[in-house]
Amino acid sequence: DDFFIVDVLEGQRFTLLIDDYLQGDLDFYLWDDNLQIVASSESAGPNESLSAPADGTYYLNIYAWSGASTYSVETDFVSDQEVSSSLRYGEAIVTLAEDKGTSKNSKAHLFGELEKRHGLVSLSGGSPSTKLFKARQDSDLLTSRSTHPKFEFFFSRGLREKAVTHHLVKALLEDPSVERAQPNYIYFPTKITNDTLLSDMWNLSQISIPQAWEISSGDPAVVVAVIDTGVMSNHPDLSGRAVHGYDFISRSGNTDGDGIDADPEDSMLDIDTCDGRPAFYHGSHVAGTIGATGDNAEGIVGASYSASLMHLRALDGSCGGTTYDIVQAIRYSLGAPNDSGTIPDKPADIINMSLGGGPFDEYFSAAVNDAFESGVIVIAASGNTGGRVEYPARYESVIGVGASGFEGAVTSYSNKGVDLGLVAPGGDNAGGILSLHKIDNEYTYTEGQGTSMASPHVAGVVALMKSIHPNLSPSRFRELIDFGLVTDDINDPGFDSDSGWGRVNANKAVETALADANGSLRLPARIVLSARQLYFDSGDISTSVSATNPGDMSLSLNSVTASTLPWVSISRTNTDSAGSVIGTWLISVDRANLSAGFYRGSVTFSGVDEEGTEVSSSLVLSMKVADDGEGDLGLIRVALFDANTGASVWNSSTGKSNGYSYRLGVPKQGEYRIVARTDTDNSGVKCGFGDYCGGGVELLVEPTLGFDFRILRQGDTAERAK
Repeated sequence: DDFFIVDVLEGQRFTLLIDDYLQGDLDFYLWDDNLQIVASSESAGPNESLSAPADGTYYLNIYAWSGASTYSVETDFVSDQEVSSSLRYGEAIVTLAEDKGTSKNSKAHLFGELEKRHGLVSLSGGSPSTKLFKARQDSDLLTSRSTHPKFEFFFSRGLREKAVTHHLVKALLEDPSVERAQPNYIYFPTKITNDTLLSDMWNLSQISIPQAWEISSGDPAVVVAVIDTGVMSNHPDLSGRAVHGYDFISRSGNTDGDGIDADPEDSMLDIDTCDGRPAFYHGSHVAGTIGATGDNAEGIVGASYSASLMHLRALDGSCGGTTYDIVQAIRYSLGAPNDSGTIPDKPADIINMSLGGGPFDEYFSAAVNDAFESGVIVIAASGNTGGRVEYPARYESVIGVGASGFEGAVTSYSNKGVDLGLVAPGGDNAGGILSLHKIDNEYTYTEGQGTSMASPHVAGVVALMKSIHPNLSPSRFRELIDFGLVTDDINDPGFDSDSGWGRVNANKAVETALADANGSLRLPARIVLSARQLYFDSGDISTSVSATNPGDMSLSLNSVTASTLPWVSISRTNTDSAGSVIGTWLISVDRANLSAGFYRGSVTFSGVDEEGTEVSSSLVLSMKVADDGEGDLGLIRVALFDANTGASVWNSSTGKSNGYSYRLGVPKQGEYRIVARTDTDNSGVKCGFGDYCGGGVELLVEPTLGFDFRILRQGDTAERAK
């Protein structure tokens, strides 16, 4: 139960990195001066994170729920601005261990026993191995019976309910019949609405959709699944466009008054019962951008107006939806077993999810991975906080979409970072995205703003591509994005954290799909770096970066520069180019004469292809300089051993206060092994996981000064300190 006093800024983020989370389940708390816990993170994964609610002095607390592990805590003064994840109180998604029960009946029996042991009620049929459960006891009773030593110090009811849910999940994970358990997280529509109604669709022109229609307007055989708030099926711009869909909201208390059923109609009244504001029919607005009917002399037109739409209701207006319900919708769209007991006549080719807000989620991650492996291209909104790309858009199997505004630049609200794929029109105060709406049961149109509006533009463009290239796979689509063949750069050439690979260009994308389908596409030269960003902690001084060209065209590299970064030096370590390999460079930092703080910059690799076109790629560097330019490794034990017999000869210790210098006594000349090591967790095991360790053999024939050697943190591959 460790405590650290910290002075922090509002929104400053702290991350607990657990070296061996399978052996030690560590939790993370933030206490204020009133001895109340104001933020907490109690998952069972490899890291925990929390943010300070205001400027001030706090106490960081690391608590071992079970077992033991070494750990480290990181913070940065540039907050990700991520939305704090929400969850359904007392609910857990549980998967049985693979070796526990083989038949459907035996698994049902195991689930029944699990309910009794942990006081649960089943909320769904689920697959034979996975179910959604809820605690049998209500919120007040369950929280009042908690025996957790921290529980009485939680600042709010919300923190207590969140904690009780995580404690339930931890108890389930300790059950031998359980393979996996997690909370049922809540995701929300990622939109910003605006009352102004525009009569023009500037968004289609911005990404050259009318030009793409000269090649294709889509194909009814291409099915786009819209996992959202449901559909206004009688809207004249959607009527007759849908294939069979489903309502997967499992809670009977939602706005349509029942649980899952075959009717995905958006049942929200004119006033959203969740936030009290005028209803915004999010799912229909999104669906209209993808595929509102064209050439019908009515209202608007979608990007791929001949494609088919599969409406899957998993969000209940601004109340949002849960991991479990969204995953059931994904499984249905794939034609996989799901709680409905049915599958569509034709599975989806594309999935659009204009939603976000949850943390990394194993159950959700597995579902989108299944979609990827099934050949389904999954598109999701990056988020509207201006911070880092949210889940599910951050998953590797998903294409994350940010937003561009009326003038074409990336909007301030659009979430950014290394996980961003590309951007598309999302709107801003100069103009929103016009799509489907309803007022007083009259079908109409309104505009919206947000990455929710951007994501369906990309889904519609993919539907156009699939109409002429049915075999376009998720991995190939990702590759075409990475080569800039479906986008236009709007910032520096290549990838950048604000716009990803640029803004989607529908005409360019369709022409690329046509060439790829007939085998005439030749991939351009491209510089691919082994890392997009490098972080040098206080003990890190250098790392290697390799560059390759996976394109079909040849490339000549002209320069590798770190402009305006006098603390960075670059040297080429591999000059042999073979195949796609361009070379390897050592990037080093020098902290001499630098003040304590965080430093940022970039390194740019530049060249030209065989046609004389300039090609470049950049990576972002971040460096930490501690108060005196180096970190504190704590107490280091230094030992001397006879190199031949292994016998211990002398022991000493050193640390930061004496500059890590040491003195050893040598009884006679000979070969000796010198070892330096830490025992960070006081386990008695030196050089264990997470400890620093190193040494070398030296022939000592006389008093010797200056035998320096490097020590590495066990489990790391990078140099940490000397």
